Amino acid sequence: MKRLNITGKWCVAASVAAFIILSPLAAAPAHGNAGTGIAPVKSHPHGKAYAEWAAAWWQWAVGIPADSNPITDPDGRFGLTDQSGPVYFLAGAFGGTAERSITIPTGKALFFPILNSLWWAPDDVDDATAYVNGLPGLDAADFTDEELVQMLAAAQMSGVTSMSLLVDGKPVDDVLDYYFETDGFRLTDTALIDTLGGEISQPNTAFAAGYWVMLNPLTPGRHTITWSARGANPVAGTLSLDVTYHVTVKPGR
Repeated sequence: MKRLNITGKWCVAASVAAFIILSPLAAAPAHGNAGTGIAPVKSHPHGKAYAEWAAAWWQWAVGIPADSNPITDPDGRFGLTDQSGPVYFLAGAFGGTAERSITIPTGKALFFPILNSLWWAPDDVDDATAYVNGLPGLDAADFTDEELVQMLAAAQMSGVTSMSLLVDGKPVDDVLDYYFETDGFRLTDTALIDTLGGEISQPNTAFAAGYWVMLNPLTPGRHTITWSARGANPVAGTLSLDVTYHVTVKPGR
């Protein structure tokens, strides 16, 4: 098994050449998210842009073996694995429904994908080449290997038909604005990929695309974060994803 559609699940959206692939849903007008505590799209929360946090999230996610990975977590028991610093990560799932409960220290921001994609060179170049050569008017020979893989990551995010995010029951009404594509980054600790039987060369250059949010620190007490996505695309097929986190924020530090 080479291709791991490793969560949010699914992985991929608009492209380096967005005009030649299916576009994601047109972004809804930004009405603001007063009260939801989401960091603005163009901000640099805790010193990194959203796309940089997306790369860091993937480096965290693929570094944990499948049998103890927060993505495959049945109830939240692995939710604090390898968490440190001012930002904690939440995981999605490989499709389907997931409900988890975690307890975190006060003062921690939460970063997570609603839907995202990961592909890498050199192992995925053949898949990327076949995909691009199947698009009208394009020749994979006109692109570098890294460009091809980045386009494939973006293509997998196309075809989203619905997406939602609620924080303590309050909808984030411009969630489609939170689409990002990363620059190339390295995956060095690849325990998840290895334990799922995937192939990954060293060195590699990975690319991610998807919808992500940075939730500013929640107040002490109990909170609920819920997100869902539906869609279909030419790379991964159909998707149905529903994730719920019950988050208890401990008072004090």
